[in-house]
Amino acid sequence: MCPLVRCSIVCSISTACGAAPAPVSPAPVPSPPPTLRGVVSYDDGTPAPGATLAVTDLATAGRVIAIATDPDGHFQLALPSGDYALAVTAERGFAWLDKQAVPDPSVRIALSRSCHPLTGRVSSHGPSTLVKAARRSSATGDTFVSPVQADGSFAACLPEAYYNVSLAGETMSTPVDLQVPETTHVELDGVAGDIVRRPPPSTAPIPAELAGLVADITARDPTIIGLGEGTHGTAEFVSARAELTLALVRSAGVRLILFELDAISGVALDDYVNGGDVDLAGAVAALGFWVTDTYEFLRFLELVRDYNANTADKIHLWGVDLQNTALPVGVLTASAAALSIGADEQAALGVVATSRGKEVPNLPAAQRASLSSLLSRLATPRSRARQDLLVAVAARSLALQLEYWNGDMRGQYRRRRDAGMATLASFITSQLGVQRSCLWAHDGHLTKERGLRMVGQNLAANPAVRYYGVGFYLYEGSARAWDAAAKIGVIPHPIPAAPAYTLEGAVMRAAGMPDIAWIPLAGLPAPLLDWLATPRLVRELGAAYTVADDTLTLRRVREAFDAVVVIKHGHDSSPTPTGVRKVTHD
Repeated sequence: MCPLVRCSIVCSISTACGAAPAPVSPAPVPSPPPTLRGVVSYDDGTPAPGATLAVTDLATAGRVIAIATDPDGHFQLALPSGDYALAVTAERGFAWLDKQAVPDPSVRIALSRSCHPLTGRVSSHGPSTLVKAARRSSATGDTFVSPVQADGSFAACLPEAYYNVSLAGETMSTPVDLQVPETTHVELDGVAGDIVRRPPPSTAPIPAELAGLVADITARDPTIIGLGEGTHGTAEFVSARAELTLALVRSAGVRLILFELDAISGVALDDYVNGGDVDLAGAVAALGFWVTDTYEFLRFLELVRDYNANTADKIHLWGVDLQNTALPVGVLTASAAALSIGADEQAALGVVATSRGKEVPNLPAAQRASLSSLLSRLATPRSRARQDLLVAVAARSLALQLEYWNGDMRGQYRRRRDAGMATLASFITSQLGVQRSCLWAHDGHLTKERGLRMVGQNLAANPAVRYYGVGFYLYEGSARAWDAAAKIGVIPHPIPAAPAYTLEGAVMRAAGMPDIAWIPLAGLPAPLLDWLATPRLVRELGAAYTVADDTLTLRRVREAFDAVVVIKHGHDSSPTPTGVRKVTHD
């Protein structure tokens, strides 16, 4: 039996061992000589047969290859020269090498037994299906891979951590978040790649006008409307969301716009749109994010200011993100006397403001209890005045952020941050007493899919909130994002025309290729709804770009969103001088 060798998760996976020879065999092509060769063993020196190595190119953060060791624990493969990360899992151990230089013909990997078994079953799978468990950390390459057996079972031994688990290869699945060792078994619903890549049946042209989407939103009577973006760096995601937001302001009672930015720093933006003497460019630059420091975002804020200048029923802006402790601490200490914050409490707040409160768990128990009591007291607004609401939001922001440091900070960070943003969004909407609010964030935050615990799912699960999510996607164009190795800066990246089997390709073709397709999912024809009953691929790009295939995300679209908006052609967002990000080289 030959060693199991599998291609990367972004290409097809094949096993050619034992295949019958073709009637006419071409001349053999010599295999490239191995550049990485070694042995995997347990800590007692016994070999680890069938251990699976997942290799990641650190220069691109792209998965290169997964390979199983032979009966003696040996492996070899040909890789270009460079630095790689190796993640290894076997029946009774694991290893992770954060940086392995290639070439190297004598790698010895000793597996640690300090891991926990994760077993599972796949509902549908092919002979070369892989389970990949991506550890939530700040590292690159700590994704462990395990083959699915013929009976649909799989097993891996993983270090304690939070993971994003999914299938790769000829069978795919939507991801599931889980914690090891709290979770010991997981069930995954596999979908064959040929089914995922099957375009929808042809239908009569579907309506795709903005008015239809606005009517659907109004009829559903949501409290919070999530407006997503498939990339952080495409200009049209700002202009299209602006168009929908202002349409909802005019006809659906929206009076609050929430953003994926810090609540305290966002106050200056609210002052500006309500006629204040604010340096808008400076206020946006002070947010600190290249994502919002663009001329498109400035133009949207100008449009809101123009609207407010002609009405008594003003639109307000608030942020809901939780990535800064110094700003909310500043709100509380600036009014320490009025808020009856004592000297000891101010000292504790000083610790909170430093390094995002990292040292708070090391405070004496009595001081931590006093701090917790203070934040709890201030979390309830004393009146409906904006300053009192700001104090309450600051206190809630700090309480939520201090929870980051309990347990695995990096592993739980995304889950806690998303839950916190959902909490602040519903709290601010309720306190301001508005009929409806819009929440601008990335599509990945706004999905309602089960198993991911994102902002959208948290809002959808809140009985006090009626949530309506709109995913925004791009058919073709470009987007700004960091280069994979972070050696250049935030630069343009091409987004090719969407294949017919992706959500974007299917929607645009069904709608007749308009400049923008505004699509409530409930109104789709039955054949398209049936097609969407299977998870479908979408293209989503975050702050960094690795390879094109890594933008593909499998989503249960009908569960994730209530509507989708697909933009036919997008362009790079336009950074202001302070929004440019370049790596400086000495």
